[in-house]
Amino acid sequence: MWTATAAIVAAYRPSGAALPPPAPADVDDLLDQAVAHGGEHVIKLADTAVRAHRRSSSDTALSAGANGILLDA
Repeated sequence: MWTATAAIVAAYRPSGAALPPPAPADVDDLLDQAVAHGGEHVIKLADTAVRAHRRSSSDTALSAGANGILLDA
């Protein structure tokens, strides 16, 4: 099983360096951007990121929400 996973990663992994995560937005900006995007999954991801941020005060959660908007999740 691990060999199949390694083959898939090797085949589809980007050759360049990964983009840095977007700067964490504040909660209101993240939700505004998600609503402006309009995608159902983007809005759900942003809502989940905001809830996680409120529980943990982690900026990583807001970065994940902002990244979801960029990736058109």
